[in-house]
Amino acid sequence: MTNRRAILAVLVAVGLIAAGCGGDDDDGGNAEGDGGAGELTEITVGILPIADLAPLYHGIEAGYFEEEA
Repeated sequence: MTNRRAILAVLVAVGLIAAGCGGDDDDGGNAEGDGGAGELTEITVGILPIADLAPLYHGIEAGYFEEEA
């Protein structure tokens, strides 16, 4: 019984490792092939008011993200 569990655990581990090693087919560029220099996509970022995110707050207040719009 313990051998079956050990074998099952090894097979599950191998399956997870094999699944994690797969890549995607997306090259990251857009259809024109200019490396992503096309139209910008607007995103919304949800953030918490904590000290770790101070650089993000500073970037918003300084207008660093407005330059890209």
